[in-house]
Amino acid sequence: MSQEVKQVIAVTGRKCCGCEHEVESKLKEIKGVTSVKADHVKKEAVVLSLDGISEADAKKAVEEAGFQFDSLTK
Repeated sequence: MSQEVKQVIAVTGRKCCGCEHEVESKLKEIKGVTSVKADHVKKEAVVLSLDGISEADAKKAVEEAGFQFDSLTK
């Protein structure tokens, strides 16, 4: 049975709300992601997903958006 998991991704290189949208869009493409809220001030993105996402998927999405992935925590 799937369980919703909250994870926080540390992301650097974002400077505006437009940057937040880019990160959110890429992270939402990951299978199982139900919600993403990026915050350029806090330098993080909070992801809700079914069963969690892998560090590799998070890193790939952040880098495809043009930013630096720093870490993934639960």
